[in-house]
Amino acid sequence: MSVVVIIEPSALERDALERKLRREGYQTVSTQNGRDAIALLPEAIADVVLLDASAPWLNAADSSSHPASGLDTLEQLRHDPRWRSLPVVMLGDSADPSDLLRAEQLKASDFLLKPGLTWSELLSRVRYYAGHRKASAETTRPPGDAVSSDRFGRRNSPDDLDEDFKGRGAN
Repeated sequence: MSVVVIIEPSALERDALERKLRREGYQTVSTQNGRDAIALLPEAIADVVLLDASAPWLNAADSSSHPASGLDTLEQLRHDPRWRSLPVVMLGDSADPSDLLRAEQLKASDFLLKPGLTWSELLSRVRYYAGHRKASAETTRPPGDAVSSDRFGRRNSPDDLDEDFKGRGAN
């Protein structure tokens, strides 16, 4: 049975993801912040991580100089040799080009936008990445995936990056 670690600050969304994934036969482990996720990963034996781009490092009530977002948690994961090849699917609320670029640089396996994201699309990605856990750190998009040539929906040239975000709410 594949294990999916969910890092999602919203209890409602976290619980919904857990219920749906369990119905599909996945074992789930979830937390609301990056620090707790890093602590539980050695025991979870994760096959894939779903990481909200806005997930804090600590709970909102905690104060710290530690990383502040899901992207910072991803950076912590990638600095640890144990988690470099672990598939991490980022979930974001907006298509901020700087977030997408940073996620790509940190070798996120994918970056999905929550607005408009369907359960079948998310489940397809979980199945794909969980099934290829031991493959390599550099994954590709699942077959039949939409839009463009790379896993972040960008075209090949940097000039096309801005074009990709027109109409998605980014300036």
